[in-house]
Amino acid sequence: MPGSDADFHVRNLTNQAAQAPDRRMVRVRKMTRRITRSPNNARQAGHGRAGAPLTVALLLVMLVGMVLSGCSPAPDAATPPDADLPARSGSTIASAAPTSADPPARTRGEVITATTFGMHVDGVQRGAWPDYQVGSIRLWDNGTAWSQVQIGADTFAWDALDTAVVTATDAGLQDIVLVLGSTPTWAAVETKEKDYPVPGAAAPPRDPTRWDAWVEAVTTRYAGRIGAYEVWNEADLPAMWRGTPQQMADLTTRAARIIRRNDPAALVVGASTGLRTAAHDRFFGPYLSALAAQGWPVDVLPIHGYPPALATPDDRYRLLQQVSAEIRASGAPDRIAVWDTEVNYGLAGPGTENPHTDITGDRAAAWVVRTFLDSLRSGISRTYPYIWTPEPYAILGVQFGDGSPGARGFDTARRWLSGATWNGCSSAADITTCRLQRGQEPAAVLWSQTPESTEAPQWARFTCTANGNCDPVVAGQRIRLGTDPLWIGSRELPES
Repeated sequence: MPGSDADFHVRNLTNQAAQAPDRRMVRVRKMTRRITRSPNNARQAGHGRAGAPLTVALLLVMLVGMVLSGCSPAPDAATPPDADLPARSGSTIASAAPTSADPPARTRGEVITATTFGMHVDGVQRGAWPDYQVGSIRLWDNGTAWSQVQIGADTFAWDALDTAVVTATDAGLQDIVLVLGSTPTWAAVETKEKDYPVPGAAAPPRDPTRWDAWVEAVTTRYAGRIGAYEVWNEADLPAMWRGTPQQMADLTTRAARIIRRNDPAALVVGASTGLRTAAHDRFFGPYLSALAAQGWPVDVLPIHGYPPALATPDDRYRLLQQVSAEIRASGAPDRIAVWDTEVNYGLAGPGTENPHTDITGDRAAAWVVRTFLDSLRSGISRTYPYIWTPEPYAILGVQFGDGSPGARGFDTARRWLSGATWNGCSSAADITTCRLQRGQEPAAVLWSQTPESTEAPQWARFTCTANGNCDPVVAGQRIRLGTDPLWIGSRELPES
C-alpha cells in the first residue's frame, strides 16, 4: 500500500540512485538515512509535523541532485570528467575520410577470440549480469578500485570485488580485467574534493610501498581468477591522476614486478589515456617515454576511444590511427597489445561546442559494430564499451542495457567476428571492405560513405545488417550499401 507523499519520493529517489553506477548510490543512501532519521530537523524545517514529509522530500531532491550531478557522471546530468577540458587538436573533425588501405595492424591474420568483446557491467559487485554474451569484463565503477577496497592501512573491504569475480565466473567468463588505481584518501600525498572516486584518489601515494602492498594483496588473493590488471584509469585527466607521467610509469613498473611474481599468467595493462582532449598530449607521450626507459614493463597499452560528443565512428577511427602512430613512433615492441578499455559515443565534451548526443535505433547498433571493426583494423585486439546498466544511463550516447540497440549491435559484432580470421580492410572509392575467413568459408563486411552498390561475390549466400536482420542473396546480385556495415557470408549466421 502506498505511504505518504514523502515516502513515495524517498523510495523513488533511492531507486534512481540504485539504477546509477555504485559510486553515487552509497552517498545517496547515507544522506537519505541521515535526513529520515532526524525528525527534529524535519519538523523544524517544516514548521510542524504536517510540513515534515514534504520538507524531507524536498531536501532529498536537492541532495540527490548534488550527489548525482556534482560528484560523478549521472543519469540526469551528462557531465563526463573531461567535458570542460579543451579539445585535442584534430579531434573535432566532422568526418574522417577512409584511407585506401589500413596501416599494418597487429590483428591481421589472427583469429578473433571471445575476449575481443569486452563490457562494463553496472552492479556486477551485487550479482547483476547482462542477458547477452560478453567475452571479458573490466571492473571499473564497481567499488573495486584500491581507494574503495583498502579502506585503511591494514583494513580491506573485499566484498564487492569478491562478488564481482564470482558473478563473472559463474556466468562462464574466463577473463576479468581489474583497474588497480585509485589512491585511498588515507594513503594520498594530498586530497582534493574533485578527485575521482574519493578525495585523494588522483594523488600519488605518500609512500609507494603502500601501492606495493595493495598490488601484493590483490594479486595474491585473486591469482588465477583475474586475467589482467590495468594500472590506472584515464591517467591523463586531472580528476584521475595529478602526478607526473614518470611517477605513473614508476607505479606501473612496481605493479608489473609483483603481478608477474604472484600470477605469471596475468597480463600487465598500463595506465589508460583518453584520446579526445589536450590532456592526452600532456600525458601519453611522456608516459610512453618513461615506460621505454624502464624496459617496457607492460603487456598491453590501454586507450579510451571516446570521440567528441558530435563525432561519428569515422572520427573515432581517425583518433585510433593517430594513437597507433604515436605508439609505433615510441618504439613499443610488437609483443605489446593495444586495447580500447572504455568507449562510447555522444558524451558531452570536450567544451560547450560538443553537447551530449543520443545515438538510438539502427544507428546505435551500426555504430557499435563499426566500433569493433575499426578497433580491429587499427590493431586493437580488445574493446570494452561502457556500460551495461539495468536502466538507461543518461550520460551515455549509446545504451547497452538488455534489449537495447547497442546490445543488439554488440551481439551482432560478436556473431559476425568471433572465431573468424581477420584479414584486414581496404577502401576503393567510397566503399570499405573488411575480409574474414572461417575455415574454408569467406565472409566480408562492407560499408560506404555515400550510397553505393556492389556485386555479390560467387560465394555469397546471405547478407545481414547490424540490427541482426538477414536476407538471402545470389552471386552477381547488386547489393546496396550505405554508412551502416553490411555482412556478406556464404552461410547464415547462428543465433548465438
